[in-house]
Amino acid sequence: MFPPLLQGIHFGNSFPELTERMYRKAYEEDRDFWARKYRGVTIPEEFKTWNLEETQKAVLQVVAIYASKHYPEVIDPLGLRGFLQPSKSREQK
Repeated sequence: MFPPLLQGIHFGNSFPELTERMYRKAYEEDRDFWARKYRGVTIPEEFKTWNLEETQKAVLQVVAIYASKHYPEVIDPLGLRGFLQPSKSREQK
């Protein structure tokens, strides 16, 4: 049995268009998603979720950092070099 993370990756890889629609509906279009999912948790009015593109970039940055430490030979073949540089938006914060 696969751990949930691997199941999610497999599902997303198998059905990319459906995964994108589901993500956008749950995280971008439905502001009450989090309130329903975590009942009893106070969600700030200014709560902002990341859109799909921001989430993909964050995940690729984590993968790039991990790969650079443990598998540096895959950085260029996987096109991860650009994700190792600090982004200007993060530097300004």
